[in-house]
Amino acid sequence: MSDVFNAPVYITDVANSASLGGCYRAKHGLSGQKFEEVVKGHPEPVCVATPTPGAEQTYVKDMKIHKNSRTILMQVENL
Repeated sequence: MSDVFNAPVYITDVANSASLGGCYRAKHGLSGQKFEEVVKGHPEPVCVATPTPGAEQTYVKDMKIHKNSRTILMQVENL
């Protein structure tokens, strides 16, 4: 996951923490508060993975291939 998104992965020892993280992001986006304020009081996350140097190039290339394939499929559908 860290390599795909070229970002560190953090976890917390809280039930349903992935869902909670999504809620925090939604609140951050809707409220306009700084993210640090939104998560204030939440247990400190622990970094469990960091991106492999250079791995993002693999995924950037794959994204270009996917985008090109999607463009071709859309053109075929319009024939």
